[in-house]
Amino acid sequence: MNRIILAALLAAGVALSARAQTYQDSGGTVVPGVVPIQPGVGPLFTSANPGKISGSFSASLSGFQPTPSYASLSVGATSSRVALPSGTVVVVYNTGTNAAYVTIGGASVTATTSNDFVPAGGWMAFAVGSSAYLAGIETAGATTLNLSGGSGLPTGACCAAGGAGSGSNASVGSTGSAVPGSATLGGMSVGGTMTAMPGTSNGLKIDGSAVTQPVSAASLPLPTGAATAAGQPTVAGSGSTTSGQTGNLDMAAVTSSSPAYTNGQTNALSLTTAGALRVDGSAVTQPVSAASLPLPSGAATAANQTSWQGATGSAAPSNASYAGARAQNAEPTPTSNGNLTGLAVGLEGKLITLPFANKENMVRGSASQTGTSATTLIAAQGSGVKIYVTGVQCKNSGSTTTIVTLNDTEGTGSGTVLIVPTSGGDNEVYQTPLVVAANTALTFTPSAPSSTIYCNAQGYSGS
Repeated sequence: MNRIILAALLAAGVALSARAQTYQDSGGTVVPGVVPIQPGVGPLFTSANPGKISGSFSASLSGFQPTPSYASLSVGATSSRVALPSGTVVVVYNTGTNAAYVTIGGASVTATTSNDFVPAGGWMAFAVGSSAYLAGIETAGATTLNLSGGSGLPTGACCAAGGAGSGSNASVGSTGSAVPGSATLGGMSVGGTMTAMPGTSNGLKIDGSAVTQPVSAASLPLPTGAATAAGQPTVAGSGSTTSGQTGNLDMAAVTSSSPAYTNGQTNALSLTTAGALRVDGSAVTQPVSAASLPLPSGAATAANQTSWQGATGSAAPSNASYAGARAQNAEPTPTSNGNLTGLAVGLEGKLITLPFANKENMVRGSASQTGTSATTLIAAQGSGVKIYVTGVQCKNSGSTTTIVTLNDTEGTGSGTVLIVPTSGGDNEVYQTPLVVAANTALTFTPSAPSSTIYCNAQGYSGS
């Protein structure tokens, strides 16, 4: 602050006016005017010859006046600097939420935590002198410094450091904000001595242990009639003995005849002398007539039911329940064993029964062969679809009896055989259809060459 006052005195142009001067030699003689110092007597203003000056001076001091010239510095955990604004005095304002340490100097000046302290929301003034830069650093979080250059003596105070020129005021934070860099220590008086309240990582100590404390409800004072366990209703099971149980008992008035009640009044439930609760004045089983119940239009009354029952051997009833079936022109998706499924009919309504299928699934084919190669009668029906053979007819126009083999056991030349005589034939009907592997054509293979073997086949496709 002495530097600031001196700079202000110089900036204001201190006017000194000497009103009178007197001098006192080593012997104590006061001599006006200029007195030469004799060898061995002087010098003046020492412990042996202190000298005395009396008089007065006056000065004119002005307050701080901005140039105006300004600068700003963002302060972080490492030192940063900014050029000073023009002026003989610079006021540094900390507009951030964290304290800063600052110093002034040349172009390479660096701040440390040992420099001047500017608290958050506070300010500090410097006499510039030969300095050209201000440097700043922080330890609790980034902040911003605004610099104002000018001249004169800054006045006022805000958020100044306390405690004999060191330390700072406690930071104040809003609810939910980050923890401030400093805070006020809470304390208490112990025997007249101020002592900090002790704490641990678990919380504030209240008995020296900082652990969960047992509380005995038995020692707590309770008012008369408090809802203790003894005053609670008994938890009674169904059919338990009534004696000794506590709780509220619902009661009703017992009368030999039905009481007369008045509209809008509260009354007790009514019991007969036999203990029956009166619900309609009779306390007996009440008849209910279905004839009086409202029914929706088209309700299933007896009049709307069909007469479908008839005795064995009797004439058919005039009305009967209609039994439906699923119409299909393709094999349905197989169901699982034991599942319920519907009857199947063709598109014309005829019931489909095995070994036959609906006509859309019926297949047939014919081919001829003069050699011994496997020849296709019915083409493969697609992935997952098998051919079920219900009949095969083969004719031999040659002079050699030939054996014809079908591929119904999933291997060419290893299935059902037909014996086809010379100039004759073999016609087969299979009550149990032959099965060809899925997605496999039905073929026949002659055992020997012939002038011509002719074969026909019929069946149906399915899973």
